[in-house]
Amino acid sequence: MVYFVRKYSRAKWGDIDSLEEYNIDLDSIPSDAYTSCLRTNNNKLSIWKISWDDNDELNKELEEIVLAMVTSFDTIGSVDFVYFSEEDISELKKEESRGDTPIEHLAKKHEDLEVPTIKDLKKLAKVYINSIKNKQTKTFNKNKVLKIVDNAINKKLLTKENSISIRNNYIKIKLGIITCCIKCRSEINCINNVI
Repeated sequence: MVYFVRKYSRAKWGDIDSLEEYNIDLDSIPSDAYTSCLRTNNNKLSIWKISWDDNDELNKELEEIVLAMVTSFDTIGSVDFVYFSEEDISELKKEESRGDTPIEHLAKKHEDLEVPTIKDLKKLAKVYINSIKNKQTKTFNKNKVLKIVDNAINKKLLTKENSISIRNNYIKIKLGIITCCIKCRSEINCINNVI
């Protein structure tokens, strides 16, 4: 099955469980959901494409997206995903675009979803609501994200050679690119200051 994934914040959506699936008042959704989780750039929304047949494959696919995304984060924390089917967004146009990650095979999983109007944004909000209500979400806590990063470094998916676009200081320290603490400027013994 082909799905698309996007990072979101569950708290910004309010009391979704009380909404009726066929009678959703999209004007009553908290504005933070629109301005944070559905924030567009040039009328486009960044999404990641995944495909799986069972739950083990789903978890593996989502872990790869965590890895792809975290390389562009300033800090490492928990990551919450919402995912939805290709059919759910069939009314909106998609275009391939390289993801912001140094891992080439993951960069190819990125696409841009065109959301040119408020009407389209509301359609997408409804997709989010239905996905959340249908438990098409996944949370990776901070410790799990750190393990995903460490595994990628051990498997040489993240290296000094491909690190030019990495913004995350934890990853840069683990790769030996940064050798002193960002906060106290001492030799790296205080990696906790960057995560």
